[in-house]
Formats: sequence, C-alpha cells, structure tokens
Amino acid sequence: MCPLTTRRIQVVLNWGAGDGPHVRDADLYLACPWGPSMTLVSFTERKLTHKKSSAELDVDDMDYGGPETITLLDPPDGDYIVWVHSYSGPPEVLGESKVRIRVLDGDRVLGEFSPPTQFTAREWRPFKALHLDQDGVLKIVAFDEKERAAGAASTLPADLESAVGYFGCGSIYGCLGMMGGGFAFFFVFFVFMHAKRARSRR
Repeated sequence: MCPLTTRRIQVVLNWGAGDGPHVRDADLYLACPWGPSMTLVSFTERKLTHKKSSAELDVDDMDYGGPETITLLDPPDGDYIVWVHSYSGPPEVLGESKVRIRVLDGDRVLGEFSPPTQFTAREWRPFKALHLDQDGVLKIVAFDEKERAAGAASTLPADLESAVGYFGCGSIYGCLGMMGGGFAFFFVFFVFMHAKRARSRR
C-alpha cells in the first residue's frame, strides 16, 4: 500500500538587518481563494483550514530579517495572492531592505523575487498570483508590462484592501508609527493655531 503524500507549497520572506536603511518589521500576507471571498493568512490569523487543506504562518518576525514562512498543505486549485507590507515607515525603504520572496513547490524552488532598489511603496506584490490548476500544476503568474506601468506591484486589489484580517496599520510598530504621525500632525497644527492666535492679539 502506497503511503499518502501531502502537497506542500511554501512562500518564504527574508529582508535586511542591522545598519542601513532597512525596515525593521515587514510582514508576509497570503490571500487564499477559499470560500465566497478571499481569506488571509498573516500575523493576525496565522492558520486557516479549508476542508482537507491548511495554510499557516510560522512566525511574525518584528525585529529584522525573518524568515517568515507561509506553508500551504494540499491546497485546492485557484489563484493565491502574495504580498509584503512594511510596518516601519515612513520613509518606506522596502527596495533598500534586501527583501526577498522565495516560492517552493515541495523541495523545488519555483522562483525568487526582490523589489527594485528604488521601490518606496508600503505594499509590494512580487507577482500577480500563484496559480494552481485543477491538475495540480503550480505556476507563478507575472504582471504584464501594462500592469507594471500602472503600479500593480505596489497596489492591492480593491477586495483585499478591506479583507478580513488585513489592517492598514498592521503590527504594533506600524500602529505606533501611524499614531505617531497623527500626533505629530496635530501637534504642528496646534502650534500653528496658537501662534496665529497670539499674533492676532497683538
């Protein structure tokens, strides 16, 4: 009797560490076509199951470097969307952070991707989709020239921007960073209005 085998697909994220313009906290996301809408695996929902399939993020590395790995076991066919979100800006320096995505199908490396050095967006999509067909063939679907020119690599599809499990501020570092930016704005605004009021009294 032949032993049952499990199909394993992995997406691995690494990024820079130490001195230099590196992001401290970059997070890996995977949107799975499981159900009426896309469901996300990320630091907020580290494991999903669907019938006999599962998707799981091993760790949420918030202190440089990674790796962070999402493992799919026996996934059904469909298009899987992968992206990285920087939670350490501004400034956004994903392109200078030695970010690298590897896709493995079993023990075979299907592809490796890094953003351009000048890449400064908060989101980075290394490719359009991981497409798994009904025969179990996995392919990486690249953006075409028109999509790249339109900024597809730095833009999430509209249905993913509001998907359950995705937060614009992200991890604690990102939330604090965004809150800090908001406080800074209101502080400057307060100083400006106070100075304006003081001038008007003269």
